[in-house]
Amino acid sequence: MKKILLIVAILSFASHAVAEQSWWNKVLNAVGLGEQSAEQVQGPDLTGLLNSVTSNLGVTNEQAKGGMAALFNYAKQNISDEQFAILAEKVPGLDSVMQYLPMVEESSRGALGGLMDKAASFNENLGQLNQLNKQFESLGLDTSMIKGYAQQATQYLDTPQGQEAKNLLTDSLFKI
Repeated sequence: MKKILLIVAILSFASHAVAEQSWWNKVLNAVGLGEQSAEQVQGPDLTGLLNSVTSNLGVTNEQAKGGMAALFNYAKQNISDEQFAILAEKVPGLDSVMQYLPMVEESSRGALGGLMDKAASFNENLGQLNQLNKQFESLGLDTSMIKGYAQQATQYLDTPQGQEAKNLLTDSLFKI
């Protein structure tokens, strides 16, 4: 009789474990030794970052894509090709968002804009910053929003999986 009760108990536990995660896996997950989901393994992606930008900065999806493309393009100009390849690997979707990089027309932007254009022609860093400003303006965004985009990106990448990407981005944006 004891054997029958033991078999019934084992079978009911086994069927319950199949329907849900086993108690052993729950214990392993609780102490950090269980299997990680694909999201936990991959780390941050650009879709989540874009969602964060649109909701926290109150911009459209197109402005989020264009602004992030401009920001990451600025970063690309200030780090090596190898470092940017690592950044693109650590942030899935980065390559695809670069197609939204705003194109700007060379036009007079008033006295201050003309002065910035002139100064930018003598200094590569000023030229890159001037280009970033123009890209944000072409999206209908004030250039003061650049800081907000940079903050959103670094905050979003502030995860164990995103630290290397965050460091690369932060180093490249240091010039802003």
